[in-house]
Amino acid sequence: IRQLLLLIFTAIIFSVALNRLVVKLKQYNLSRTKAVITITIAIVIILLLLSILILPPFIDQFQLLINSLPKVIKRINDFLNDFDYGEYKEIIPPINLEKFLNDYGFSPTKIFNNFIMYINKIFTIMKCKISN
Repeated sequence: IRQLLLLIFTAIIFSVALNRLVVKLKQYNLSRTKAVITITIAIVIILLLLSILILPPFIDQFQLLINSLPKVIKRINDFLNDFDYGEYKEIIPPINLEKFLNDYGFSPTKIFNNFIMYINKIFTIMKCKISN
């Protein structure tokens, strides 16, 4: 039902915005039908131009990101392995980012949930250590 309400809300916003443009075009002696068709064609042309101008650089940048991701993951993993945890080294479990991503994939929801669980575990352990 949430998607339906969102769709209805979006349709209302578009209709209000388009109605203002239609009223402006009607001032130039265009019928309402011709004004709606003109605005629709203009919007389609603008979207096509934007997609032609924006999509190729976006795809190139996304491809660069995908290609560099293994190097970035390795650098983060090396940093985490070399990080000095000090007195908490024995209570904070080691992080292997490559294993973590292999186990959970690139699902943002799974990664976020497991990250929150990991942080919660660290704080629980630290809280117990401080209270003792």
